[in-house]
Amino acid sequence: MKKYVAALTALLASGNTIACSCKSFTLPQARQVSDVVFVGQVAMLQCSSTPGKTAVNFSVSSAFKGRTDQETVVLIESNSSSCGYVKPFFFPGSTYLIFAYQDGSGLETSRCLPNKVGTVSAEVVRVLQAGT
Repeated sequence: MKKYVAALTALLASGNTIACSCKSFTLPQARQVSDVVFVGQVAMLQCSSTPGKTAVNFSVSSAFKGRTDQETVVLIESNSSSCGYVKPFFFPGSTYLIFAYQDGSGLETSRCLPNKVGTVSAEVVRVLQAGT
């Protein structure tokens, strides 16, 4: 995933515009390629110090992979052509299943990962816990 993000960033920085293109991941595959997987409620959205990114502050209720604090920040691209989320996708007070990877500026996620809004089913919890 990190190589994909680096290649995509290099293409965008070169001035060539491309549409977002993602590989489909099953839940176990997404868990495997992610550094952190958790369920959390959006506490706040704010501008990031990294240009073109938004910081989403989550109150984490369940962690399935990696180390998260009770309050965890995940950065998202604000540009849809770089597989970011066009606002609004994340809403304060809503609960999400998040798959994130570690990047130089912290945790990040994109539309390429199967992030979901709403309650996580017992079956999804079982699949995500299977790797722990």
